[in-house]
Amino acid sequence: MLKVEMGGDDQSTEGTESSHESQKHEFSKNNYEFQLIHEVRLVNPSISICVLPWSFPGWLGKQPYENEKETAGYVVDWLRIGKEKWGFDTYCVGVWNERNFSESYVRSAFALSQQSALQELRQTLNSSGFNKTLIVAGEGFQMDDSYRRLLDNDFFNDYDIIGMISWHLMSAFYPQIQWWRCGLSVVDEEKFETENAFHVLKLVEYVTGHVKRGWRILSHGRGSGRFEGGGTYVTYTDGKDFTIFVETMSYDSSLCQYSSPLPYSVKTNQNIRFEFSGFSQFQVNRLNITLNFVTPQSVPLNQNVIEFSLPVDSIGVLTTLPVTVPHRITVPTPTFLLKYFDDFSKYSTDEEPRFWMPQKGSWVVREGRAVQKVTEPPISWCTGRTRTPYRGKNSLLKADVTIPENSTAESVILGLRSNCSGCDIEVTNCRGIFVEINFSTGQTKVFSDFVQRTEIAEFQTRREIKFGKFYRFAIHLIDSHLFVKFGNHLVMTSVEIQEDVIEKTQNDTLFVIGTGNFGISEWDNISTDYFPEIWY
Repeated sequence: MLKVEMGGDDQSTEGTESSHESQKHEFSKNNYEFQLIHEVRLVNPSISICVLPWSFPGWLGKQPYENEKETAGYVVDWLRIGKEKWGFDTYCVGVWNERNFSESYVRSAFALSQQSALQELRQTLNSSGFNKTLIVAGEGFQMDDSYRRLLDNDFFNDYDIIGMISWHLMSAFYPQIQWWRCGLSVVDEEKFETENAFHVLKLVEYVTGHVKRGWRILSHGRGSGRFEGGGTYVTYTDGKDFTIFVETMSYDSSLCQYSSPLPYSVKTNQNIRFEFSGFSQFQVNRLNITLNFVTPQSVPLNQNVIEFSLPVDSIGVLTTLPVTVPHRITVPTPTFLLKYFDDFSKYSTDEEPRFWMPQKGSWVVREGRAVQKVTEPPISWCTGRTRTPYRGKNSLLKADVTIPENSTAESVILGLRSNCSGCDIEVTNCRGIFVEINFSTGQTKVFSDFVQRTEIAEFQTRREIKFGKFYRFAIHLIDSHLFVKFGNHLVMTSVEIQEDVIEKTQNDTLFVIGTGNFGISEWDNISTDYFPEIWY
């Protein structure tokens, strides 16, 4: 199963995902998540697809349940794009990531009516071609009441899926972003940690390759439990076949973001003995077994008993199924150059700019330009209020930019040496050196601290700036001097940056582009570099 985010043009921890419908009835069909699903299905055509909204576009209201009919229609539009444009059916759809849900919305979602009976929802799903799409009732942290309801047959019968996930699968984003290295696996271009990722994904393949959707986990003491010397075993079965996973991972080898502060011990080596009873329907004489990713062996059962040695920091599979041995597949990827340039000429319509990390709003490429397409504040999943995407590790930033005449945006922002990212920008008052150019007044402000906007300098542009016309803007930091250049002429403004700002941003590596408020802006020919000797 592949579970993806339904983009809503707003922050979802590492950045934003573009919405498929930023404006009502204006659809973007080439978003990143659709492309990801397409590529995954090329590898595994039978994989189930689930989708979960994290945020919602602002045209739906102040919160997603303000107009449940509109929200349900918005979500159904995503399902239609997936089916009609990309050729996949959606197995399940969630309500709102890590937020409590509205029962009236869940019961009427996708039915596009205010009928409260689940039967109406099912009938409407069927008539719309989504008869196989299930509903995940809630995704909230505060789910104590819902856990209690699992004992309530009426609640259990109303909703299709309730479960848990482990987030996130692969930490493959920039180290300046929150939760870096907290994924199930880590891919780090600079430190060449793909070997670590390979072993972790190899483990995931063990699980997914030997357990099928619909199999059940046997209860503690009846097929699952703890080893006396430390470690665990879990049995999955469909009544015909079964798979047992065993592990003896030590405390030090299992540390993660949410590890228990209380260490535990695991014996150096254990003799494991499984005795099978009540399995006559399986007619099992042998089991396929592999430990620590070695070549599998077929081992006979001796009077329904199997024994083997299990060292500490081991993991293994015992199964009645053929064992799938993962093979390494190396996909070459280009190294990201510190000297970055993009003129957005090799993109499909509504594809998102490569290498960017949008943190508020979203960007797509249209007619060879990167367009900030969000015109009003989205329904936020978290509290961050920054309005810029960024990417890079440089001291020179250049871009061609315009604000269309009918846009609600008033200014554009460029910045260097920033650490702004994630949901806590308001709290941390993220750092950087920023330049804001107002198209209405021609006023230019240089400031640090993105939220409080500590002013460094203010001046008028040296030429008239008009809406609807492209201008080349550039900012260049050399030592403690920031040079701001407008257009292609050689006149520039120099601003002295205070020593404390230089010092506190010396380890910050992001550059910033965006708008001062929500509204359309268009960008082209964006480039970054280290300390070039001349301007051009």
